[in-house]
Order: sequence, then C-alpha cells, then structure tokens
Amino acid sequence: MAQRLIDEYLEAAGHRDNQKGPLFRPVKNYITGTLLKPLDPHAVYSCIIRKYGKETGIMASENCFCVHSIRY
Repeated sequence: MAQRLIDEYLEAAGHRDNQKGPLFRPVKNYITGTLLKPLDPHAVYSCIIRKYGKETGIMASENCFCVHSIRY
C-alpha cells in the first residue's frame, strides 16, 4: 500500500522520472525559485506541524508541541 501511495504522489507531483532527486520537494520557493531540492526540516515544522497544531487546538503553547508529540 505504501508503494502505491508513493507512486500516486510521484505521478501527481510530476517528478516520477527523476529518481536521483529528493522524494519530497517544496511546492513554492520564493527565495531562489528552485523546486529541485529537498524540503527544509525547519519549514516542515514551522509551516506544517505548527500551523495544523494551532488550527486543531492540539497546540496549547508553542513549547509543548513538537514533531515527536505526533507519535503520541
């Protein structure tokens, strides 16, 4: 199932044929404009984890929610 989902993602993302490039890439890059690099871990945390944590009410304060909290 995981392989099928990765295949679907690669097809939708449009980089199925670039097997040497990063699997997960940015959708936008306002600084350099290049999308051929891996996602920045800090951006994943600040733009995704914190955003959805606040929207869902999981994040009572910024210090009590981190990527490791998701496991729980």
